[in-house]
Amino acid sequence: MIPARIPAGVSPEAIVLAEAGRGRGQPDGPVALALVLLGATAAGWAAERLHVPAPWLVGPLAVTVLLRLAAGLPRAVPGGFLVAAQVVLGLGIGLSSRPDALRTVGHSAGALLLVVVVTTAASVLGGYLLARWTGIDVSSGLLGSLPGAASGIVAMSTNLGTDPRVVATLQYLRVVAVAAAGPLLTAALEGWIGSGRLPAPGPPAGAGGAAARAALAQAGGVAGAPLWIPPSHYPALAAAACLAALLAGRLRLPAPNFLGPFTLGLALRWAGVETGTVPPVLQSLALALIGVSVGARFDRGTLALLGRAAAVDLGIIAGLLALSTVTGYAFHLAAGVDVATALLGALPGAMDAITAAAHDLGADTAVVAAMHLTRFLVIALAGPFLAMWLSRRVGGSVAGGCSQR
Repeated sequence: MIPARIPAGVSPEAIVLAEAGRGRGQPDGPVALALVLLGATAAGWAAERLHVPAPWLVGPLAVTVLLRLAAGLPRAVPGGFLVAAQVVLGLGIGLSSRPDALRTVGHSAGALLLVVVVTTAASVLGGYLLARWTGIDVSSGLLGSLPGAASGIVAMSTNLGTDPRVVATLQYLRVVAVAAAGPLLTAALEGWIGSGRLPAPGPPAGAGGAAARAALAQAGGVAGAPLWIPPSHYPALAAAACLAALLAGRLRLPAPNFLGPFTLGLALRWAGVETGTVPPVLQSLALALIGVSVGARFDRGTLALLGRAAAVDLGIIAGLLALSTVTGYAFHLAAGVDVATALLGALPGAMDAITAAAHDLGADTAVVAAMHLTRFLVIALAGPFLAMWLSRRVGGSVAGGCSQR
């Protein structure tokens, strides 16, 4: 049972996940964890050989979901592992980004805000329909369907009179679906555009990140700039990245362990400091840990909590992914950015995983992160108030409580 008041120093999200996942959040034994990580690494390697988009995200995520459903493992990724993975990815991606990338966002602010508004409106409609069709209360359905700021929404739900278990389950179903399907949808649409079935007035698919990496590689032979971070620089950069993560956390930014080091990497690039970037093998292993972490949020307890509502919600999420693909393509046409950047930036959530996947797919990671951060700010500031206002307007509760059928 979820306590009415959360004890001081205890994360509401941790209590929700422990309740919904029947013990989830407690660390696995070292042998079980080692087997899971070995399986995730093998899945990433196999996905790379099979040319799966963002293989080191999709492969480990898929195998983790299967392990969760079959054996209930892993219950959680140890916090230190996950923090290290997020810091490595954030710093590496930031150091690989183009210094002028955010100008694109500034020049296309109107189109970006329209994408955010359309995605948010569709998500709110989906939450309302979920409540109508399944009997969960409207407030929980609306909060659980907001696209982004998952941890913040879950934490706030305990103080907004909603069922935090329902909100957490809906939010993390969306995160898993977006992280798994987003890169695949992006790669499929890139293939369509490459075949000439759809117009592509902007840069070719993957041009953003590819240009950044080409420029970084070229810099390796200019003025002695290194391609990869020299080992002697590791301690200083690691300390700076950890401080950036702590500062981002104090500022209550989303995914602070990722966004803080990412911003640091961008700042170093913009300042002209040639540090090189994180070696690919470290980024691949870090991305695999992110995939395992996302997959560990999904289990039979998650599905049992909502019963039929979980299946309905997955259908609504599929519709939202289709809509985000359309809006992302429209942003590609309007803003002239490459299609991978536009599509990944328009996806509803999973910012750290999708930004990392953007790096793998050759998208412009700075623009993708800026698009997700814009949506996060809109959702975090206005989402809960909008959900509560709408729930009062439609009568607060459709059927009273959470359907278990």
